[in-house]
Amino acid sequence: MNKLTAIVCIVSWSAALAFGSLALTENSQDSTLKLIAAVLALAGLLAGIVTWRRLPRDLQ
Repeated sequence: MNKLTAIVCIVSWSAALAFGSLALTENSQDSTLKLIAAVLALAGLLAGIVTWRRLPRDLQ
């Protein structure tokens, strides 16, 4: 379970960074793309925080 938690943590933080930068650098007039990217970045951030907090508990 430790490896799965660590993998999900890394993927979540990567998704948060990727979609966050996409939301910040989007230049089109279509605001739905920015909204989708921002929601995906927020989901990645929340999943990353949850798994980051869970990882030390799994190691004990």
